[in-house]
Amino acid sequence: MVKDVVRLFDGALVGIGDVPADIETLVSNLITDAPGDSTSGAEAFRSRLASALVVQARQSSEPALINFVRTQVGSPETEIQAVLSRLYDDLVANAELIKSRGITYGPAAPDGGNTGGGVIYRLVEDSQGYDLEATHVDTKTLRCVADQTTGAVKHQEQFRIDGQRAGVDAIEILGSGVGRQDAATRSKVSTDSELANCGFESFSLGSASFAAGIAALTSDSIVTGWELLNAGGAASDPTLFELDQNAAAQARELEGAAAPTSLRMTALSMIRQALSVNGVNLADGNPYMTVLAVKPENSADGSIVVTWGNKTQTITVASLSAGVWNKIPLDRDLDLWPASFNEEDPVFSVEWTGRTTGELVLDELEALVPMFGFDGLWYHTSGEVGPTANKWLQGDKILFADALAGSDSQFQQLLFRLFGRHLPHSGTPSAAWAEPF
Repeated sequence: MVKDVVRLFDGALVGIGDVPADIETLVSNLITDAPGDSTSGAEAFRSRLASALVVQARQSSEPALINFVRTQVGSPETEIQAVLSRLYDDLVANAELIKSRGITYGPAAPDGGNTGGGVIYRLVEDSQGYDLEATHVDTKTLRCVADQTTGAVKHQEQFRIDGQRAGVDAIEILGSGVGRQDAATRSKVSTDSELANCGFESFSLGSASFAAGIAALTSDSIVTGWELLNAGGAASDPTLFELDQNAAAQARELEGAAAPTSLRMTALSMIRQALSVNGVNLADGNPYMTVLAVKPENSADGSIVVTWGNKTQTITVASLSAGVWNKIPLDRDLDLWPASFNEEDPVFSVEWTGRTTGELVLDELEALVPMFGFDGLWYHTSGEVGPTANKWLQGDKILFADALAGSDSQFQQLLFRLFGRHLPHSGTPSAAWAEPF
């Protein structure tokens, strides 16, 4: 039943072929050669064709898909989006894969005229590790529309994201033809984190004090929201840390911060925060990005282990640039989704292991920051770090150019065009889902 619907839709696409281009040529010739003649007939024909392709295809395929899933999977749902979610879960449970669209996701490419600096991270995987194929295959452009001198807050530059031009109608699929500009699309800083005090500017020194801008913490010192622990996190030990308010020790100086402060690890140690401390309520359908700012000092060695929920990632200190600020993003994969990393009473921690020498300075953690969605994919905009780092400037652009590696999938393309969804997939699908249907 489903294959019959897919064949019908795919056959309509093939059958239409060059008809849209032929209609455009006809209309153009009428305007040029016979300006008195009406073009409404050709335009009406195209309108009916588009309606048949999308509206009629949806009306035909929706009940067929619902009936198929209810019969094959035992789904109680009757609404198409819920039914497709049920089908997705069933395919995952049974290791069944449909044919992939074969999209090549382009890397971030700075426009040649950029004068500022920063990084835009993109996530193209869902919570099961499958590419997010419910997207237009076009070039997405992120443009800085306001910096600190043209209306935005320092380090929180405003961005707009746009897809390419949309087709005239549903027959011609080009770009998304849409854009987005709101609070979610601006450049992110530590205060956008779901965790508390990720700039380390809230603290109680206890019996410690600042000397030359540095405070060696004592056993009664507190950094709000964070546990300051020994190696392995077995016990509290603030004496393994320092607070530093010197300008050279700041990754960013946020607007409104009375005394920018960074945290220095002077020995094997760990900082940890339970998500419950800040009352974190994660949205299951949203991925969360983490970017660390780390400055290795005095020949620091060993490894940095980041833990969020039940996931970990290890960074070798030797891979970082010594004596300067480094941006360390977590891998953009399925582990950024709450469905992947969530557990009972989850915590976020940064641990320094294997150290024999040196210190590590932490500041401006972008820790579990909600990514923003656009055209089925997810983005995180982040400025550079360090006292001399270039900031994003109005007019800076980052482009992501996506393309099809070959011919599009029959079924996955139908799901995207009619319902904005994708299913688990592979370039070599399961036998039951092999194409052509």
